[in-house]
Amino acid sequence: MHGFTSRGSFVPDGIYASEGRFGRLLPVLDARQPTGSGPAQTLGAPGGPMDAGLDDVKNASETLAAGFTFLAQFIDHDLDFDPTSSLERQSDPAAIANFRTPAFDLDNVYGTGPSGSPQIYDMSALSEGAKLFVGDTDLARSSQGTALIGDPRNDENMIISQLELAFMKAHNGIVDGLRSHAFMDVYGAPAGTNRDTDGGENTVFLAAQQLLRWHYQWMIVHEFLPKLCGDAVVDDVIGNGPQFFRPSKLRQPFIPVEFSVAAYRFGHATVRSQYVVNSAKTLPLFPTDPNASKTPRTDLRGGPVSPEFAIDWTNFFDFGSEKTAQRARRIQPLLNTLLLDLPTGVIPKNIPPERRSLATRNLLRSEALMVPSGQDVARALGAVEILSAADLRAVARNAGNATLPMFDEDLASTYLWYYLLAEAYEQTGGERLGETGARIVAEVFIGLLNADALSYRNMFPRWKPTLPSARPGTFGITDLLELAGVVAVHA
Repeated sequence: MHGFTSRGSFVPDGIYASEGRFGRLLPVLDARQPTGSGPAQTLGAPGGPMDAGLDDVKNASETLAAGFTFLAQFIDHDLDFDPTSSLERQSDPAAIANFRTPAFDLDNVYGTGPSGSPQIYDMSALSEGAKLFVGDTDLARSSQGTALIGDPRNDENMIISQLELAFMKAHNGIVDGLRSHAFMDVYGAPAGTNRDTDGGENTVFLAAQQLLRWHYQWMIVHEFLPKLCGDAVVDDVIGNGPQFFRPSKLRQPFIPVEFSVAAYRFGHATVRSQYVVNSAKTLPLFPTDPNASKTPRTDLRGGPVSPEFAIDWTNFFDFGSEKTAQRARRIQPLLNTLLLDLPTGVIPKNIPPERRSLATRNLLRSEALMVPSGQDVARALGAVEILSAADLRAVARNAGNATLPMFDEDLASTYLWYYLLAEAYEQTGGERLGETGARIVAEVFIGLLNADALSYRNMFPRWKPTLPSARPGTFGITDLLELAGVVAVHA
């Protein structure tokens, strides 16, 4: 979900990509034959084949609650960091020499720890640096309204800022539980008594950090991935290991462009045009007037969140009660109209109209980084069903009553991002990724966990969650929100 300008198109090949850069999952494949800006602009234009309008109900998923769009964005921000990003994702490997640790370690929450990022920690005598600095219904902020958090992107919209707050409060709740001995560390032992370590952190902080990280990793493997990719693909990758993405533990893993530029951009299709925030507030994604002040709040832009706008999370995730959360949009080759004409404030004012479409920008980004075609990637990954030009035309017609104004030869070698969205709709009705997209995402996620020497999969493969949950021995996003104490407060 982030910036576009490209300084180059070189992407290192294979598992020997430079540390902290992007690479290729399938280096043996040729790039899709370039077709220039015309087809990308035609596909992504407002009123074009990818325009789904503003009707969130008509395009709603049956299985994906609305909050998973933003949980996916939160996870993305944990894996990499480009300080120029805003709504699209900028990941030019020739331009970025270093990015966020490619591991599920919550460095978007913890920053570089109490010693390296002291501004986000509560250094009072009561906390002794073990807790994160938070407000009641909003992130802690400077006098100018800047959020005091580990990753500034987690304040780019109100929903992800409230999710960031929940993770921070969950950490603080774990600290309290460890101090009272209501919780044990990941090995079932008491956490100690705030003894300082050589790194400057105290033992309670480190135990709390590890507990939250492992529960978060468990949630990704056992809730997020199955919901997005399906049980069969996830079980296969866990049981047999990734077959295509196997980074060395001796080097910092890279992020494949097939993942970053295509498969993991599925979330753009799931973004609604508006969200029910709580019982009193429903807000549009962007302001009607892009020059409108952020106060009083009229939309979901980032910035301070006053109590009346605090999120009722039962509107975003299913907590097992009679209430059903609002739904994300289906994963399909359609985006809501607001994303096809991004306002000033999301992208610079001087961007011409034809480049203000998020869809167009994604397609051009794919071409700039020489990503292989969807059909070539599907074949290489062993997909059973390869979508033909006729299949893609049928998906466009069935999903959005649209006609694809492209030659069959171009559709037979189409953009990977578009192909994976169409595959999801063709194979699952848009309820999750199709076989190719699911394989890419599941292999990258499990591969990154396997390459992280500090993940629970390496340090304690048989570990099970121990924090309070609706079903003991498991842990999901609703359990985290309950632990953070942010659910009933605003419900």
